[in-house]
Amino acid sequence: MQVLVDSSVWIDYFRGNGNTDRLDYLIDENIIAVNDLILAELIPFLKIKREHKLITLLSSVTNLELNIIWDQILEFQYQCLKKGINGVGIPDLIIAQNAIQNRCDLYSLDKHFELMEDVFKLTLHKVIITRSLRAMILWWFAPQKPGIASVRGQSRFCCVLCGYVTDLGDT
Repeated sequence: MQVLVDSSVWIDYFRGNGNTDRLDYLIDENIIAVNDLILAELIPFLKIKREHKLITLLSSVTNLELNIIWDQILEFQYQCLKKGINGVGIPDLIIAQNAIQNRCDLYSLDKHFELMEDVFKLTLHKVIITRSLRAMILWWFAPQKPGIASVRGQSRFCCVLCGYVTDLGDT
């Protein structure tokens, strides 16, 4: 299954923030996709920064064709407003529509996509811990490293793939 990677994830990735391992995994699995709208959000800034290699690499990613059905976009916006989900821009509704049309997961850091997931048949990319992924979870004894650690009597879990961190309670 392909994963449509939103510009918010790419920007976070280029900045070297917390989700690099997760996107690296999707890239290694060769299941990432973009569309022309996502590229239009990214490439102008990359051109200003003279990041020609990144532009070439992004252009080589699977590009899902946009087939905008405006009546459906209007319905999506109506349903969002009806459910109290305000401030969703038309570009994000088009990205959601594109993911639905191509039956792929959407990977975004924008929180409004989580709200839209239940409004229409949008599937967000989530890390599912399987046997192979469990092998990628590391044990650690210093902060900022993936795994499980005990710090001042508190256990903390951190997943190497997605950077997910949670306190497990007293040890």
